[in-house]
Amino acid sequence: MMKYLAAAKILKKHKPCIDNAVFHLHYRVTFLIFIISGALVTAKEFVGTPIQCIVPKVVPKNVLNTFCYIMATFSVPRHWEKPLGDGVAYAGVGLAEEDDEIVYHAYYQWVPFMLVLQAVLFYMPHYLWKNLEGGIFSTIIAGLDKMTMDENSRHKKHHLLAQYMINHLHMHMNWAIKFFLCEALCLVVVVGNIYFTDHFLGGTFLEYGTEVINFPDMDPETRVDPMTRIFPRVTKCTFRMRMLLSLWHGAHKDN
Repeated sequence: MMKYLAAAKILKKHKPCIDNAVFHLHYRVTFLIFIISGALVTAKEFVGTPIQCIVPKVVPKNVLNTFCYIMATFSVPRHWEKPLGDGVAYAGVGLAEEDDEIVYHAYYQWVPFMLVLQAVLFYMPHYLWKNLEGGIFSTIIAGLDKMTMDENSRHKKHHLLAQYMINHLHMHMNWAIKFFLCEALCLVVVVGNIYFTDHFLGGTFLEYGTEVINFPDMDPETRVDPMTRIFPRVTKCTFRMRMLLSLWHGAHKDN
């Protein structure tokens, strides 16, 4: 049984590798991480509940949940450092006055789209290089990557390949330049995604790592957990109920 499996593995269709580890990390590892993350976040929105509001009895729970999720929730920065219980239910969750600074968390509903977009960006250099390469590498090696080739055929192809390399020395500069440009594009995608994510999170991503590292060394009385500030689990939402209450009271009077 094992010998048949080994033979099947040898005879399996094999494609020559036209790129390197940099591309592999981009279009295999990183791409897969973003796709899985996007799928998990999307599944949570359909299977679970992306937001749960504390709802008064006069307001349907699904209405308020949908409203707050679409309109974005917010935090009040002056309540980040206050102890819980002193008019503060959670870090950043307290009474908001007219002149208070407000930080909106409008990115939550866009996270799945953001993850898919990042996955596409990380796959793009490989896709571009695959089209620019045009199968030249496979043509040049002429099947030398196959395990089933007999010795005479392999020797002839080695000779042809060596002769080709001698005759066409320095004639594939454009091909090489395209490859290096695609590699450079990988770096551009990485750096661009860092700043793109920072903009997406409201300018808080670039310093997020250092803030998390320095957090344990800060004064416990005044420090603000960066994870709570940037990715809060409890936030505020303003929902005007005057019209809804008027309709509710009117319906009860008619009854």
